[in-house]
Amino acid sequence: MANRMCSVEWCSNEITDGCGSKGGLPICDTCRGWNYSKKGVSDKQLLERRERWRYWESRMSYLHPKVEKMLEETERKVTSIKRQNK
Repeated sequence: MANRMCSVEWCSNEITDGCGSKGGLPICDTCRGWNYSKKGVSDKQLLERRERWRYWESRMSYLHPKVEKMLEETERKVTSIKRQNK
């Protein structure tokens, strides 16, 4: 039995063999659940949420290299201090 993957981009969840075979989308339960959780939410609210996600994503894209550099410098300092204390 081959593993089938969810067809949503960036999702790495496996799906069952029968999923999507009767005209439904070949997506995992997590991705399918989002479709139900948005019921009762207006289009305006969905667009606002999407904009917040874009903001968070751009912020992380900006901060990630800087945080990695800070962590590397901290690790280097800790290693240096440990050497001195030996």
